[in-house]
Amino acid sequence: MKKYFVLLLAVLLVGGLFAVKITMTSGGVGKELEVLKKQLEMFHQQYPDIEVEIIPMPDSSTERHDLYVTYFAAGETDPDVLMLDVIWPAEFAPFLED
Repeated sequence: MKKYFVLLLAVLLVGGLFAVKITMTSGGVGKELEVLKKQLEMFHQQYPDIEVEIIPMPDSSTERHDLYVTYFAAGETDPDVLMLDVIWPAEFAPFLED
């Protein structure tokens, strides 16, 4: 019985090592945030070891842009996933490369 307990404990500890946390941005325009939360519920059912934290962003695209500029200028590593306007990728590409 003791062997099984030790084995179970080892499996639980190792399983926790593979948990991943991802941060992503989202605004609240219309039902954007509500839809994203429902999508994340379905995602979490399929990938329970991946935690996704939503970083709320302003609804204004100008304010979002300025916040990204601030993040990148400060050398932030979060968020992992960004919601970008179609014209921003070229501007932010140097900051998004690994």
